Amino acid sequence: MGSFLLGASLPPALPGRRLLPVCVEQLQPGEAALPPLQPWSPSPPAPQTWPLVQSALSSRSLVCLRIQINPQNKGDFQGISPERAFADFLFASTILHLVVINFVG
Repeated sequence: MGSFLLGASLPPALPGRRLLPVCVEQLQPGEAALPPLQPWSPSPPAPQTWPLVQSALSSRSLVCLRIQINPQNKGDFQGISPERAFADFLFASTILHLVVINFVG
């Protein structure tokens, strides 16, 4: 029971790693007290989910285009012509497709 309390049942340390903190005096010359930090970067969604993301965003931008060119909504979009709305749709679709192709590979 005493060996359990002392940590004898802990798994062995990975090569180059220590389980317990180390005093600076115990380090060998050139040895670091802590392993170097690796930069963190968020991982993108799996490539299988990109077609779903692309179809959802494409359908959303298509709905926005239809709302903008609907004659009943002229009062809401007075400064935007149907040609401008279509150009915005094409630009957004092109950027979306380039992003998806870049992540899928």
